[in-house]
Amino acid sequence: MARVARGLPAARLSLCVRTASRVHPDVAGTRPFNFPTLVQPVLDKHCVTCHGEKGKRADLRGLPPGARTRSYAALKPYAFYYDCGNDWNRYVAGDTMPGHLGARAPPLFKTLGKGHEKVRLTQEERYRLSLWLDCNGVYFGAHEDTGAQARGEAVLPRLE
Repeated sequence: MARVARGLPAARLSLCVRTASRVHPDVAGTRPFNFPTLVQPVLDKHCVTCHGEKGKRADLRGLPPGARTRSYAALKPYAFYYDCGNDWNRYVAGDTMPGHLGARAPPLFKTLGKGHEKVRLTQEERYRLSLWLDCNGVYFGAHEDTGAQARGEAVLPRLE
């Protein structure tokens, strides 16, 4: 160990010898990925009073439940997704420069960061939105049994 540690600052050496962190389950809607379970609760809590049925703004309610909700369709222009040139894709990039992909690239986080309508997200709520954006802004994590996923059931993708 002394041979490996030679020349390393003490702080970096401590990273090499500390015990492993405990693994904890992630927030609901991450295994597998599920927009209605991961993102919609944040929208319901902070957004639908202004972005709902009666407003002139984008409808962020989780209606109709099923294949895709109004909220998902309304957020797509403000989200990150990389799909190799499909019509919905706003971010076709040939490289992965930091800050140009994931949660930092689209306007959604910039809008919320400016204090949009005095919305104050908790750390977990910011995490849920950034996770959705960093995971390519998808709706479901598997192509199988979307009805079960829409009901919030965990459906793992088939690997063939």
